[in-house]
Amino acid sequence: MENPLRVLNAIEDFTGIPRYFDDQTYKPVKVNSTYQRNNRLLLWVLSRESVISTIDFIFPRSFIKRIRLAFDKLTMPKKDLTEKKIQLTEEERAFAFEVMQSDKEFVDGLLRKHSIFTGDLLASMIDDSARTQ
Repeated sequence: MENPLRVLNAIEDFTGIPRYFDDQTYKPVKVNSTYQRNNRLLLWVLSRESVISTIDFIFPRSFIKRIRLAFDKLTMPKKDLTEKKIQLTEEERAFAFEVMQSDKEFVDGLLRKHSIFTGDLLASMIDDSARTQ
């Protein structure tokens, strides 16, 4: 993604909330890379737009995806990290489910208001037919 800050600002604008993210409040951090080993020079080279465009032009998308998966597997640690996983109590799980459900309802309401296709065609058809009756 060339400019994630622009995407965050577009989401803020879309949802109608005041802008929070700017150059001072947003710091680009790689997500889901815990304990991953990386070659900084290789990552720097591969993050250049000209290199990405060239690779995209030369190789088919399926090949690029397979190479990316292989690269991710090579850079992951060899030891078992299951002991580092956070264990949640049933109470914590129930609370997380409740929060996630309310967030889902909020987002569904936003998307319904702005008429954006979310991928759940059957549910949206049922909702549309219920609204017209």
